[in-house]
Amino acid sequence: MFALIAFGAVIIGLAVVAGPPYRQTWYGRWHG
Repeated sequence: MFALIAFGAVIIGLAVVAGPPYRQTWYGRWHG
């Protein structure tokens, strides 16, 4: 479970660093 949370945190971190357009794409993919 912790591994999954850590993985998610890494994905979110990378998305934020990548920039707004990329973050919106990932957010839409996960929650769309």
